Amino acid sequence: MWEEARTLRVESLKSLTIRIFDPTDGFKLLGVVGQITTTTTLVAMDGGYETTGGSAFTLGFNGSLEDSRPVKDFLQAQLRAAKSNDVSLTVSLQFEEGLSLDGDAPEKLTERLTRYLTGASADVSAIATAKTEA
Repeated sequence: MWEEARTLRVESLKSLTIRIFDPTDGFKLLGVVGQITTTTTLVAMDGGYETTGGSAFTLGFNGSLEDSRPVKDFLQAQLRAAKSNDVSLTVSLQFEEGLSLDGDAPEKLTERLTRYLTGASADVSAIATAKTEA
């Protein structure tokens, strides 16, 4: 994705959105993005689960990374005991100063994010920062 953006002469990114389809991988991602201090991180959790007794729980969460932590803590225990689940997480990194595509910052970010998520199924999208004319 970085090379494609560079080919299109994108100078920096405003945001990066990652949708993870396995909640266990998504919970790992929440821990990793919490260590990135140059972003505002928004989290969405959608889906639900069925208990072994046949009860169902549906959720929809949209909020800050900090506010997502108690939801994550609750869900981790519930999903381990669930008969089935269909929970996905979307993490949106909003780069306060933009993520410059000059240099190796994007590749370092990729390395940081994938260190704990090798093999995770995800959909990634980015929004470029609009150019300002002088």
